[in-house]
Amino acid sequence: MSHYYVLTMACAVVALLHFLAEWLYMGRPRRKFSFGLVAVLFILTLIGSHAVHPSLVRLNRKHYTSTQPAERESAGRNFRVLHVTDVVLNLLMIGSLVVYVSRVSSPSETLRFMRPVQFRG
Repeated sequence: MSHYYVLTMACAVVALLHFLAEWLYMGRPRRKFSFGLVAVLFILTLIGSHAVHPSLVRLNRKHYTSTQPAERESAGRNFRVLHVTDVVLNLLMIGSLVVYVSRVSSPSETLRFMRPVQFRG
């Protein structure tokens, strides 16, 4: 799973850089919703990689290596709850990514600094 979070983090950085380059070089006006969506995806990735995943690894290790049955059951219960939380976060990220891709692939508004008639021969 750690490779998944590294890949997701790289994709989030590329999306942020693409959003910044689109705004700076193409002259598109700021789109607050799209930027907020990318920022939320980046934050969810940080939460998953630095809080949820290490806890899942620790609880899984405790569940299978503990010698006390009460500690083993507690770790198993906590692992299941945290795993469901992780799945819900992943589904939320996938849904947000679908919304972002649909917004990016839709026809954009007119450019801010140039008119399309300037490019005709």
